[in-house]
Amino acid sequence: MGLLAQWNTWRNACKFFSLGAGCELPASPIEVKGRVELGAHCVVRPNVVLRTHKQGRILLGDGCELSDYAMITSNARIEVGPNCYIGPHCVLRDINHVFQGTDVHWRLTPHITKSITVGAKCYLGARSYIMPGVTIGEGAVVLPGSIVTRDIGPYEVWAGTPSAQFIAHRYEPGRGPARKRHAELLQLFGFAPEVDAKAASAPDAEAKAPPKPKVKRPARKKAAAKKTASKPAKKKVVKKSAAGAGGADTPLAVKKALADAADVLKSLAADK
Repeated sequence: MGLLAQWNTWRNACKFFSLGAGCELPASPIEVKGRVELGAHCVVRPNVVLRTHKQGRILLGDGCELSDYAMITSNARIEVGPNCYIGPHCVLRDINHVFQGTDVHWRLTPHITKSITVGAKCYLGARSYIMPGVTIGEGAVVLPGSIVTRDIGPYEVWAGTPSAQFIAHRYEPGRGPARKRHAELLQLFGFAPEVDAKAASAPDAEAKAPPKPKVKRPARKKAAAKKTASKPAKKKVVKKSAAGAGGADTPLAVKKALADAADVLKSLAADK
């Protein structure tokens, strides 16, 4: 490290209210204003903003890492436990303005001030936003791009916007194709419990099970028979012919009888 870089690092160290041993500070400028206390062996990346107003305090535990462009602003108290990671462009603010209920310019509206507490060994993904009054339990994970408006329990995984939701618990094994791979990696490094490793290494019965054959449903003959039986039989109606006795609809026997009668009448007339 050159003399200029050493000089800038020393200047950044002087900005903190208290600084633990073994901290890694950037040579590029960072903004530190007010009462900011940094624990031992912390890592601060370039362009970080740590700012307090009035009676505000920012307390960072040992082994914390603040990535590029992370921003922490406090009017009351923001406490981050040891060994936490705060990703790039993360925002932690324990203060906000009242926007609803008035049309006054937002700079003139009153403030909402509630302390923020982040437990030990937490992971805050990139561009996550922690709202005032939130408490995050130990070992919790906030996935990137989430807006946290409610308290998070220990070892829980949350994600989402405009309000983050509970996704899973870190003790639970993974789901889907990554379940076996994650279990093997955890077991390789000695982090996975034996029960979870056995459960995750077992083949997924649902994924490898053969598809169930489609069962053909029998035709509904009985129902059709019932419908036909319930319907009354239609009676054949014989229409009477409007034509006379010798009409086109007259039966052949009647026609023959009429012809014979006509012949008899003709023979009688001839005899007279």
